[in-house]
Amino acid sequence: MKKSDKVERNTPQAKTRGTIRKKLTSTTKVKEHTAKATKNEPESLVESKKTGKKAVHKAEALKKPKAPKKTAEARSKPVAKKKAVAKKAVKQTAPASTDKKAAKKPAAKKTAAKKSAAVSKPVKNGKALKLNVDQVIKEFRTVVNLKPDQLERWLSLPDSKKLGFKDEVKEGTVGHESGRRILKILSKRRDKYTDDDLRHMQTVVGFVQRHRKEKPPGDVFASNWRYSLMNWGHDPMK
Repeated sequence: MKKSDKVERNTPQAKTRGTIRKKLTSTTKVKEHTAKATKNEPESLVESKKTGKKAVHKAEALKKPKAPKKTAEARSKPVAKKKAVAKKAVKQTAPASTDKKAAKKPAAKKTAAKKSAAVSKPVKNGKALKLNVDQVIKEFRTVVNLKPDQLERWLSLPDSKKLGFKDEVKEGTVGHESGRRILKILSKRRDKYTDDDLRHMQTVVGFVQRHRKEKPPGDVFASNWRYSLMNWGHDPMK
């Protein structure tokens, strides 16, 4: 990604969007945060679309927003337009006695399509949600390998609190706030999970999977790489 690119990133609260204002390839201080960027591991200065504030983010935390998908209504417009033109041509050449019958058919088809959508949509979405929930919970329980008491003890240490980017909404860093939220999720029963809980589980899985691929060379026992993962409930040394 380069300067002026539109990007988005996941936070424990929701997705935030912004614009890359500068590519950082060396150690740079932005407000109270010092970004340790290098040519091999560049970071980006991003201006928030919502607040206008600027913050530094690593490349793996950013992605380009997906283009909005066309709705069924938008996809059907060209087809409907062609049908309308064809019907108009038929109407102009057909006898007057058939006009009423021709006018009734589109209405009948439209009513049938609405009934079909009303029946199939909830069933379809319901199945998709069930499969998604099972998968998210399974992956979350796999990547979060710290027990609740271990995670809580780690989050109370200074190394945990000072690591990562400042949260734009809450006090503290994004990783530390995520760890606190993971603790709350771990204390719940499965049937008490909310949609927000499931979305955060998905965010945790994505972060851990991406961050594990960026293991630095050498001893990582006391590295920021390991500490960052531990804030998200995962100890790569286990």
